[in-house]
Amino acid sequence: MENGLREEKSDLEIDGAYRDVLAEIGPEVPKVFLQQAEQAAKIFTMLDAGLINRDSQLLLETISKASFVGTLKARNPEKFPNSFPVWIIEARNRMQEDINLPISEAVIQTYDKWVIENNGVPRSESTGVYVDYSKAGNESVPRSLLSSFKCYLSKTNTPDKIVNILYSLKQQGLHPSTTKLSKDTDQLVLYWATPPNEKLISMLNSLGVNDIGQDSFRIVDNSDKVTVRAAASRNRSLGQGQKVVDFRQDSFDKGKFFRKYLEQCLYWWRNPADPRWMAYVPCEALPENVPDDIRRDAIEMGLEIVYNPTNKFSV
Repeated sequence: MENGLREEKSDLEIDGAYRDVLAEIGPEVPKVFLQQAEQAAKIFTMLDAGLINRDSQLLLETISKASFVGTLKARNPEKFPNSFPVWIIEARNRMQEDINLPISEAVIQTYDKWVIENNGVPRSESTGVYVDYSKAGNESVPRSLLSSFKCYLSKTNTPDKIVNILYSLKQQGLHPSTTKLSKDTDQLVLYWATPPNEKLISMLNSLGVNDIGQDSFRIVDNSDKVTVRAAASRNRSLGQGQKVVDFRQDSFDKGKFFRKYLEQCLYWWRNPADPRWMAYVPCEALPENVPDDIRRDAIEMGLEIVYNPTNKFSV
């Protein structure tokens, strides 16, 4: 396989440097996160050994695209080679750096035309202009944000590619319930108000759209009502303008990097084995006060509700 990675299964033991970090995790950290951290350590060990499978390929792509990697490369290029493992550095260097590229006027015009033709209703918010669709074949809106997910469309997509993606989804009754032209990143984002299903994920993969995931949410108690509140977007939780661990190193140490990575994931409740998704749902309310519909949505997304968890990586 290209890029020096071999596609095969691995029974490798977790690298000792990663095991030492896992042993540092304090007992107050949710067990589900520890389990996911162990899985991430296995994948890191595989990637260190030049081995690849579906899980390691997804993790490699997700971390390489993360803002905490791209920002350090842009702002501290002299430290970039010493701050990440070789497999991240090589993958990031192969990427087309389109983070700061403006979206083309042709794409905006094509998108605006699609919105009008499909009865989209725009609403302007601080992060960009959202468009809600009522007649585009999307599923009904759920009762909480937990069962939603999203995908990001690359700014390198041509107008024809954008139309093909949206038209193909619409034809299959899979059109997103909402779209957004992001104010911060000048990027098109598609949202679905239902949990991802095999048909939709397969369709997105066939269209070359694999930059998917969910935002970071938490369950809060507003004294009169327990509800789900957005805490950070998926990209922001991976370093785009939000809390970012300092990944800089003068001399690369894999254990130190793994610890920093787990710190970043834990702060925003991300699954370290697949940070496109949440690790669990933090809850500030008493268990008996959490509504059944929120419990249901968490189950449908495969998420455990963790009550009053810490988001600090403690030793």
